[in-house]
Amino acid sequence: MIKLLHISDCHLNTGFSNKSAEVRKRLKEGLMASFVHAIDYAIQAQVDGVLIAGDLFDNDKIGYQIEKESRREFKRLINEQIHVFYVSGNHDPMHTTTFLKDIIKSPFFHLYDSDEIIEECVTLIKHDEETRLHIVGCGHKTKHEKRNLIARFPSKSNDDVYIGLAHASVPSAQSVSEKEDYMAVALNQIQALQYDYFALGHIHIRQLLAPKVAYSGNIQGLNYKETGDKGGYLVTIAHGVTEIEPVAFNQIEWLKLSFDIPESITSLHELEAVLINRVQAQVIHSNRAARDCIVRITISGRTPLYAALNQGENLEELAESIGQEIGLLEVNIKLGHLGSLIDREAYIEEKTILSESLKVAENWQEIPLLKDKLLSLPFINSKWTEAEKIEVMNEIMATIDDDILSRLVKVNHEDK
Repeated sequence: MIKLLHISDCHLNTGFSNKSAEVRKRLKEGLMASFVHAIDYAIQAQVDGVLIAGDLFDNDKIGYQIEKESRREFKRLINEQIHVFYVSGNHDPMHTTTFLKDIIKSPFFHLYDSDEIIEECVTLIKHDEETRLHIVGCGHKTKHEKRNLIARFPSKSNDDVYIGLAHASVPSAQSVSEKEDYMAVALNQIQALQYDYFALGHIHIRQLLAPKVAYSGNIQGLNYKETGDKGGYLVTIAHGVTEIEPVAFNQIEWLKLSFDIPESITSLHELEAVLINRVQAQVIHSNRAARDCIVRITISGRTPLYAALNQGENLEELAESIGQEIGLLEVNIKLGHLGSLIDREAYIEEKTILSESLKVAENWQEIPLLKDKLLSLPFINSKWTEAEKIEVMNEIMATIDDDILSRLVKVNHEDK
């Protein structure tokens, strides 16, 4: 039996430059604590090897503290005679990790940091049983590796255990955002190799693409798109059968809450009370201490608080108050499809600047010059289809529609 821990995309030296000093410090500490947790788990589970499928680091600016802590964790594995198989990813500082020099000399540390396809065979002896483990992998020689290097991987050729390891893009994988393709490869091409397991990195969502092909995801979320538990996979291979078990390592958890505000809420004080209850329930469900949670709340719906919620300082104060009350690491409030309670249809029938403005916002697609100009704005992705562009613009126009009403109609909806 062979036991392996598959992790990737640790991004240990991520800067989190858009966060406050306190939150930035906690997130950085959380990344390393998550990595330490993974190493603790590997040792306790007595795995034979740790597979690191790229992007252990985020960039080449690796501080001395990160150097020391990374070396310490690798040495802990080596001292336990646990193999480390690490392929470089597009974020890793290729050929600049000089602080790993003495570790690389160890027969238990295997670094793949070039585009060369390397097949290593390690003999494992357990309970007087000998198992031959083949690791086939390649790294990123540059930060812009686009070639399908996995096409060069050899197929499994005998009854030994074969493991593939690469930081690559599989188009059919679920992703949290539009990620640039690196070393793109089709899933069926990986499956055709007939490996006992293929460990992938690059996509930050833990997912099984096929019974023996998986992304481990990252060990801790880096932003609001990367919610929930993060970690890796424990892979057990025995008698030709591969079993894969998800394990969590993240110290900080990112949570998202969508709230459709009812018309009955007429003051920010009422809204705060309701949101506190909702967020507390979600934190409890996460089984994590509030101080280890970062929460984004998206508010949607038609409300008498439309004008008040569109004032940035009110959102900041509301978020800060909720965070302090619950003891959260950070709270961020974002406006979704928020609208006013003004009777739009009554105003659109009038012959006024307001009615004409509303008609233009509603019928923008029927005005060729305006349509061409809007769909060519810089934030509209040129790779999108026209239908996708129109869908995005319609969402924006819906918001503009409410903004026009709130600006041109004087309504007494004061916050109480």
